[in-house]
Amino acid sequence: AIDGIVNRDAASVDQSRWSTNRDVNIGPKVLTVDLGKKQSFDSFVIEWERNNITGFDIEVSDDGKEYRTVYTKDDGVQIPSLTTTVELDQKESGRYVRLTVDGYNGGE
Repeated sequence: AIDGIVNRDAASVDQSRWSTNRDVNIGPKVLTVDLGKKQSFDSFVIEWERNNITGFDIEVSDDGKEYRTVYTKDDGVQIPSLTTTVELDQKESGRYVRLTVDGYNGGE
C-alpha cells in the first residue's frame, strides 16, 4: 500500500493496496504507516482506488500515540480524480503518518 506501486488494471494478487470497506455505516477507515524513523515532508500523494472519498485527515506523530492533524479535507465534495496531491502549509515531521477516511459516499 505504501511502496509506490500503482497498478489499477492488474489482478488483485499483483496489486499493492489498502482498501476501505464500502459500507459507510461502519465508521472511519484508518491506515497508519510507521516510517521507521522521524522524517520531514511537505506533501503527500494519495493514489485512491475509487473517487468516492469526500473527507479525510492526515495526521503525524513522533511516538505513535499522540497525533497532530496536518491536513483535513472536510468540504464533503467527492475527490476529482484517483490521484490526490496534498501540499502542506508548512514542512512537518514525524515517524508515523495516519490517514483517516471519514467521508465516504459508498459508491463507485
